[in-house]
Amino acid sequence: MTSRRGPILLAATALLASGCASSVHPTLVLRPQAATRAAVAEQRVQYVDRTRSTVSHRTVLARSRTLPTWLLTPTAPGPHPLIVFAHGYDVTPLTYSHLLHAWANAGFIVAAPYFPLTNPSAGHWLDEADVDHQPTDASFVLTQVERTLGRAVDTRHVFVAGHSDGGSTSFGAGFANAVRDPRWTAVLIFSGARRPTMGSFSAPARRLPSLLIQSDHDQYNSLLEAAGVWAVPRAPKVYVHLHDAPHLAPFSSANPYRDLVEATTVDFLRAWTATTPAARAPWLRRLDRDGTRTGLSTVTDAR
Repeated sequence: MTSRRGPILLAATALLASGCASSVHPTLVLRPQAATRAAVAEQRVQYVDRTRSTVSHRTVLARSRTLPTWLLTPTAPGPHPLIVFAHGYDVTPLTYSHLLHAWANAGFIVAAPYFPLTNPSAGHWLDEADVDHQPTDASFVLTQVERTLGRAVDTRHVFVAGHSDGGSTSFGAGFANAVRDPRWTAVLIFSGARRPTMGSFSAPARRLPSLLIQSDHDQYNSLLEAAGVWAVPRAPKVYVHLHDAPHLAPFSSANPYRDLVEATTVDFLRAWTATTPAARAPWLRRLDRDGTRTGLSTVTDAR
């Protein structure tokens, strides 16, 4: 994965101290599951937003935006909470397969779109500037998944998550004033940043729980950028600080960081699908435990 952003110099004190109308053409392809994934059905659905164009480097490539979407759906009776996941630059949702399966196995529907100009199939049309359009893509996918799966989706609990440029996407989906969507009920931001080209950011008046995961050795997104993200949401919010971890591996490769990322994100998701403070509290305590590992990570809470 690559990223070509420079640091965004924003207030960092607190964080550093802590360490639309549419046309839809679904194509459903069920894939065989390994025994360890028996609780999850997978399908690929192609969504086409005919209200917006695909433009790379000022060249109009299409008068629509095509978003092939990988759906992972628990086979147990629903409804199930939904997570829309945004991949990073020049990778695909499959890069994060283990993490996405962990969420699905925990009882969450996962919808992971392939963004048109930031996945490798874009070839020489890869264009990081298109990240600014991805929060709206995520909202579009949310709408279409609700139509595709109907009552299987628990619309009271709808999450947006992402890594790297996908983290900037999920952050924008929740907090960019021009494009945020009030349907999101919580936001997960992994190694993301504020993109000035998305305009201004602010916390909505309603409660919007947030989870930020960031490493102090990330090659692409600095702690200063993470501090700019952390400053925007109101409580409740949680920051998991990874020590000495690289940019991508904690969210993809087999390593201790991936294990704690999967554990803490599932804790956060279950906490914010709980319907009462009493039911939520044990999951938040568990998140603190799972996210505090000697030599690997620490947790900061603002509740």
